[in-house]
Amino acid sequence: MAEDWKVSPRLTLNLGMRWEYFGFPSEVNGFLTVYDYWAALASGNAQDAFIFASNFKPESIPGAAQANLKKAAKPSIITADRNNFMPRFGFAWTPFSGKRLVLRGGYGVFFERTTGAFAHSMRQSAPFFREAQINDRSSYHTWPEDYPVFPIPQFIVGFSSSGLPSVRRADVPGTTFEA
Repeated sequence: MAEDWKVSPRLTLNLGMRWEYFGFPSEVNGFLTVYDYWAALASGNAQDAFIFASNFKPESIPGAAQANLKKAAKPSIITADRNNFMPRFGFAWTPFSGKRLVLRGGYGVFFERTTGAFAHSMRQSAPFFREAQINDRSSYHTWPEDYPVFPIPQFIVGFSSSGLPSVRRADVPGTTFEA
């Protein structure tokens, strides 16, 4: 909503405020997850950091009911963004009485709506979706070992001796992988 105020015959101000609600996407089956790295770091277990949508039904996937999953408070997982206040300011000024020259300007704060890519990233993330990279050169010409979605494989999160973040399989000590 904006209003014009004629301050003088040669100066008009336009002041306004806009508010928009940007909700986050949800998925009908609750197959959305986010990963809280700090939760994994606190416990040392990578699987402790998965947060599932509130409408995810663990009985829908074998092994999930026994996995002791952490659920978000909402199906969208992420709290809605309700503080999108966007002030606007504009002016029109005629510096000379001839009215042949008008200077106009304005300023506004704008927010972008969350794109579908955000929902796509949440939908295509572990543990529901995994990417296998296969290379046909050398010894990489093999299919990678597959894991069922649940139980989530045991990985240990921490830091290497040089202070870099590391992720290791719990059943293969001393090995690290890039995630």
